[in-house]
Amino acid sequence: MAPAELDALRKGIADRIKEVRDECEMSQDDFAHAIGITRGHLSDIETYRVEPSLPAIIGVIGLHHAAIPMKGVLPDDPVDARWLLVGPVPMKRKYRPARRTRSKAE
Repeated sequence: MAPAELDALRKGIADRIKEVRDECEMSQDDFAHAIGITRGHLSDIETYRVEPSLPAIIGVIGLHHAAIPMKGVLPDDPVDARWLLVGPVPMKRKYRPARRTRSKAE
């Protein structure tokens, strides 16, 4: 992957993390606490100073399970990992299994 593509991917993940935080109506402090990172690290992610860490990504995906009191609205369902990592993906044609051919022995 070219450096520009990798940079765009990292920024996209950061943008989607911020989108989830905005949807939850949480401050950076509350959201960072809910996903298990520091507010400073979250701020650095949202402003592209650091790439999203694995703990941050895992925390966002599991956010609906957060069992800590907080202000804001937790999502009812887990954040879709594929969406978080690569963004909206256009639907491809439906999967078609390969045709099985009979061998001469059958």
